[in-house]
Amino acid sequence: MLSVDAGATVGVAVAKTTENGGFTPEQVAEMALEKIIHVSDGTVAPLRDQAHAFRQYIRDTLLFYMKFAIEQDRATVCADLRKAGYEELSKQLRSI
Repeated sequence: MLSVDAGATVGVAVAKTTENGGFTPEQVAEMALEKIIHVSDGTVAPLRDQAHAFRQYIRDTLLFYMKFAIEQDRATVCADLRKAGYEELSKQLRSI
């Protein structure tokens, strides 16, 4: 006789919303960290402290590059607007 024991792990669905705009880079960095690094409360203190320090380092790195990516995307959109003849719109977007 053949017997198969198959188990499944069900994740937790989380919905996040914003009002009057999109998510900030800080909020997105926190969402990414929730997926990348989890530190168990049951972890021994020295390892837990090290994991929290590493988590903060990763958060700072993510945040830096997210802000940089936003700046670069805005610069690209502004350049495209200038090329399309929308100089004033390009200047207004750049000033935001």
